Amino acid sequence: MDQKIAIRGTSCITGLGEGMDVWLDAIQKGKAIEPIIDADMFQTEINALQKGPYEMYRVQKITAITLLKALENARIKVTEGNAERVSILFGSSYEVERFKSEFFKTYRESEPELTSPSIFPYTSSSAISAALSILFGIKGTNITFSNGITSASEAIIAGRDLLVSKKTDVAVIIGTNFFCDDFDVELHTCGFQQECCAAIVLERADGIKPTKKNTYAKIEQLHHGFKENSGIRGWNGCTITNMENSFGQDLVVKDAREQPWKTVNSCVDLGSVFGNTFSASGVLGIILGGLLLEGNTVLKEHYGDVKPAEILFVNEDNYGNHTSVVMKK
Repeated sequence: MDQKIAIRGTSCITGLGEGMDVWLDAIQKGKAIEPIIDADMFQTEINALQKGPYEMYRVQKITAITLLKALENARIKVTEGNAERVSILFGSSYEVERFKSEFFKTYRESEPELTSPSIFPYTSSSAISAALSILFGIKGTNITFSNGITSASEAIIAGRDLLVSKKTDVAVIIGTNFFCDDFDVELHTCGFQQECCAAIVLERADGIKPTKKNTYAKIEQLHHGFKENSGIRGWNGCTITNMENSFGQDLVVKDAREQPWKTVNSCVDLGSVFGNTFSASGVLGIILGGLLLEGNTVLKEHYGDVKPAEILFVNEDNYGNHTSVVMKK
């Protein structure tokens, strides 16, 4: 399945509001960043989205805004005519369990019928993405991947497969990274710095006219497996890595010849940019790659006029579970 996939829209929500460039600029200027996302920043839009008698939870609100912004950025409107051809692929680790726990605690007394184990979507492993599908009227494939830092990367692989097999026309990939009260100490220990929620909108690249809608980048190759079988040895372009939960305080741009695939150009370590972003990393690496490909002004201000022709993004967990993506403008 080597058909080219177009990235048609992106969105990134943090404690600073909307946009990865705002986040990057604050990090590099040493500005204070609120680690928790305040959903009230988007209250007007949330009020317009809110349907039914039950208040959305914070995680629901933030993921809904992220999805809304990504669809708007891609200029895609979900209608009765295309609802079955739009899909959501969700990468999440522990947020689903927290969402279900909060839901049951709230409604156990006031609305006990909602806490029945047979109620969908609140008791399923796809609870958040299913709720988003209902909220936006999306009727295509809905799958949640929960496999640590490669969750969103695996969602991207699934979205590509759906597009290439023509089982969907639009695949929205969402990756999340939220605080969880039960794991605060552990999260900080392994490099968690701030919450984020990010999304990309994918479509088939064939037949797309560049003047019709903006295309941020094209995914040329996707591979999923273990690194020794990745097929990327000998790569000589710019690389973004997210290796085994690597993290730090500063953006690292370095000669990456020490990497096993013998990269000879610059290497950006995702963890050193944002800290440990867990399930969101697969989407964040793609968005950052798109910014580098377009010569983003924030990156240019801090690191010079770096505008590579192509980028390899490698996302790998502690067990060697490995996803590689080659992107071009």
